[in-house]
Amino acid sequence: MSENEGIPTSSSIQGSSRSHVAGLTPPDLFEGDSSLEILHRLYEGDPLGLEDRCTRRALGQALLIDPQRLLTSAMARVAVDARDYLGDPPLDTWIESCIDRAADSVIARDTEQECAGLPAHDSHDSHHLLLANRLGIERPLARRTAIVFHHLPLQVRRDFYGLVIQRKGVEEYATEAGASRESVLERFTYAVKMLSTLGEAGVGPPSADQEEARDE
Repeated sequence: MSENEGIPTSSSIQGSSRSHVAGLTPPDLFEGDSSLEILHRLYEGDPLGLEDRCTRRALGQALLIDPQRLLTSAMARVAVDARDYLGDPPLDTWIESCIDRAADSVIARDTEQECAGLPAHDSHDSHHLLLANRLGIERPLARRTAIVFHHLPLQVRRDFYGLVIQRKGVEEYATEAGASRESVLERFTYAVKMLSTLGEAGVGPPSADQEEARDE
């Protein structure tokens, strides 16, 4: 795996060819007798731009989920819930909530498989392997480590993601995040302790007053 392979970035989104469904509005896209019919339209040219939306949401939430897994789950979630969507909340807000539930579903499946003792396949999630490579841990532990990561507070995940996954310097990242160097390092240290002990470090998260406000 190359150094930055699997890291989602907005520039990595490739424009796909659009079919005739691209011009359809949500009421037309969401018509049909079955979720499978709606899902077929969503796959045909990605008319709702779910690939781009999933990438941006994964970055914003600092999720270590393979982009294709998240996209597939999000398309299924949108297709299942589409016929109940009546225009409220706004479409963008509704789609974002579908992506969030899709991400939760992927993490829940990983957690269930881990608890059941089922082996993780190397090709299952590129981000699990990316995490293993970044931390120097054995691949069989990568899925469990990712599960621990996804249960960390959002700001802790963001700081760890910026420093370890995106490999930004502390000063650079703190400036971009509008955070103090000390608070970033405090949260980063907490993340490392939790991940290195697989969630059994016995330490609490950074205090609430250390959490800088940031748009989610």
